[in-house]
Amino acid sequence: MAAASRTVTLTYLKAAPGRLPHLERYVRANWFAMDAAAVSQGLFVSYKWLDTGREDGPWNAVVIVTYNDDKGFAGIEERWGPIRSAHKEVRPDGLAFPDVGRVIESQDLLERAPFADAPPA
Repeated sequence: MAAASRTVTLTYLKAAPGRLPHLERYVRANWFAMDAAAVSQGLFVSYKWLDTGREDGPWNAVVIVTYNDDKGFAGIEERWGPIRSAHKEVRPDGLAFPDVGRVIESQDLLERAPFADAPPA
């Protein structure tokens, strides 16, 4: 039986001045490489990047990860370890994460069934 809810984690990011495109490249090359492995293993449903396209505000990008259950990261933490260990950091533009931005905060939300991405019955 399918889960009645699943966790969606929103991670708010703030790019270093003038570095929003660099932050996006870094996240796609590193976080999303690991997230793709998590999707293929059935740990995540999806992941995505959204940004404001602007420098102002307390944050200017958000990464959204949808887990297959209501426990979120806590439910997959043990299985995440090998994914994380296998990943080798990629530095697009020669820049590390602290050079391109920082995490402002993360929030876990519950998405209730029926899920918007569920195939039609």
